[in-house]
Amino acid sequence: MKNTHSTQNKVRYRTHIQKPKGSRFTEEAKQIGPEKVGTVPIDVHKDKHCVTICDYYGKILKDEFEIPNTLTGFQVLLSCILEIIDKFKLEKVYTVMEYTGNYHKNLANRLREAKIPVTFVFPNSAYHLRQGQLNWSKTDSIDLCAIGQAFVNGWVSSSPPLDNFYENWQTLTRARRNEINLQTQAKNRITNLLDELMPGFQELFGNFWEHNAPPVILQLAHSPKQLTCLNRSSLLQKLTQAKVQKPGDLADKILIWAKTSIGTSQDFPSKIQQLNVEWQRFLTLKENIASYHISIAQYLAQNPALLFLSIPWINVPSASEYASEVGHFDNFISPKQITAFLGIAPKKFKTGKVSFENGHITKKGKNQGRSAVITIANNLVQGNDYYAPLYLSLIARGKAKQQAKVAIANKFIRNSFRMVENSQLFEPPAWTGPTLKNDPISKLKDFLHNNTNDKTLIEQIVAQAQQTLDTILKQNNCPQEKENEVIKQTPQPVEGSVEHIGLISEKENEVIKQIPQPSKTIYRRLKRESIGSNVVFSRIKPSNYKGPTPIGNVLENMVTSGKFPSWILTGKGPQYAQLD
Repeated sequence: MKNTHSTQNKVRYRTHIQKPKGSRFTEEAKQIGPEKVGTVPIDVHKDKHCVTICDYYGKILKDEFEIPNTLTGFQVLLSCILEIIDKFKLEKVYTVMEYTGNYHKNLANRLREAKIPVTFVFPNSAYHLRQGQLNWSKTDSIDLCAIGQAFVNGWVSSSPPLDNFYENWQTLTRARRNEINLQTQAKNRITNLLDELMPGFQELFGNFWEHNAPPVILQLAHSPKQLTCLNRSSLLQKLTQAKVQKPGDLADKILIWAKTSIGTSQDFPSKIQQLNVEWQRFLTLKENIASYHISIAQYLAQNPALLFLSIPWINVPSASEYASEVGHFDNFISPKQITAFLGIAPKKFKTGKVSFENGHITKKGKNQGRSAVITIANNLVQGNDYYAPLYLSLIARGKAKQQAKVAIANKFIRNSFRMVENSQLFEPPAWTGPTLKNDPISKLKDFLHNNTNDKTLIEQIVAQAQQTLDTILKQNNCPQEKENEVIKQTPQPVEGSVEHIGLISEKENEVIKQIPQPSKTIYRRLKRESIGSNVVFSRIKPSNYKGPTPIGNVLENMVTSGKFPSWILTGKGPQYAQLD
């Protein structure tokens, strides 16, 4: 997936005073004509919706009316919109509604299916617009006016809604994250109960939560006293059936622990029951997480975010969480927009002589997306050979750990944006060490084997991922053929002219004119600086060009030719020339 925008051509300075959320709708209304643009503010509720229709200037074309939150209500709304379009000869109509839980989603989907643009306004924006009118009341009519004013004044959300693919993917990643949190809570409760009923039991296993033996043992006994009543042969048989490695050594280790444990001989049936319930909850959550992992991997195998698996210490869940929260990378012109969208951009405060350039992060974006990218930063600083040294250098310069991790998160956003934009695997800029990138397909395959035993399903997902990866990397074909084709299409300037040297300013033009042109032909090859849909070529100097002519010599030649007065060589103004 190529980004259709170029970071090389972005506007660095304001061209006009923009509205709070940009000037996108203003430009569209200007092209069509504001009198031919209609707006449909909708105040969304659970059982009904309040609607009015007006033009872009705010003139009401149809008074406020209510529709039920049913298919019949939607059909009534659609007929009213079509009637107003025909009556006032409108060329485009925008519907704008307030984010209200999940009540707006079905209506918004129906409107999109009818090819009617849908925009959203945050409740906080409508609240501030009511405050601006010094109106402290809140009614449906006042809310409708505030929602309509939010659209006209540019307070609507500038982020396009997620399509069905990203919305489903995002739902899965968030559900998985919720299950992870519940599993962590269950683990903490199980640990507390085991520390009281069977102290030291967890330390018998290398990885307690992934080991096959604990479920078997907890079915047989819930205290060291009960374990001592078991004979070695029965315990060994159970461990062998659970396919435990070296079951004999583990059985001896468990029996020795049971005889030397400080656990009390009293029975606690209530706590044993709680331990059984929590353990079953843990196993159920573990199965749910594994199923979510498979579904998430299926979506990742079809998305350009598959490239992120080439970064060491990033796996399928973290890459999926980040990509599903960000959505289409084509919606962003630069990585700075993603940092602002996620709310990890630093605040800036400047008034008079007081200036703070890098304050705390804004935390005004998507909480889930910000959490996902910070999780990635936590993983990268642990062992990634590119990001970990950067993190340690920031700590050495006096940065707090959390500040350094936010900086690593911003660094990852910039690199990931370039990876998707340029359709390439992980290649750190200015990196001279050994190759860091992992094989995304191998990493995906290992992840799938850890979550399912269905070989057919694994082969299908891996095949889809390989096809996606091949398609992405083919877009990054920057061979000499494509470069020559672009150069052939570029108008070739006349040999020896200023344009032949490159794009230069007027001052550089005057300097270059003083350079003696060589008699022989110089072949110059254009150098490509970016790999994107918009190719930018850098200025190339002649092969025998040894540097600019000293400015003093140029000025002397210009004074001799009469282009400049003589006093310019002394550095003094014309008043000194008059005294002479």
